[in-house]
Amino acid sequence: LKRVLYAAHQSLGVDYCPLLPDLTTIMLTVMEESYAYATIREMLEDDKSWSHFLALSRVEHIAWCKTWTDLMYKLYPQTAEALHDIGVLTPNGLDPILKRFCVTLLPYKYVLRLMD
Repeated sequence: LKRVLYAAHQSLGVDYCPLLPDLTTIMLTVMEESYAYATIREMLEDDKSWSHFLALSRVEHIAWCKTWTDLMYKLYPQTAEALHDIGVLTPNGLDPILKRFCVTLLPYKYVLRLMD
């Protein structure tokens, strides 16, 4: 894990990516280090200033939180209202959930399904 994260930092210039340690850990359960690194590289290769897969700055992370909130209201309005009532749909409420890729909330098999 440390080698893959260090390589991502050194060769890809990843300084901020709270999701990367958990995502890399999950990848390493099903692939070798070299493949995990290659997968991360491919996820970031198109444009290093913006990734479609990973938030690479605090601003992008907050944007992901707001986007997730908007999608919840559009797709699941009743659930969104319940989550809003308990404070989950605020950037501070979503911050630990999206930083850890739901690892702290869901069983491992569901986290893998989200990755698919």
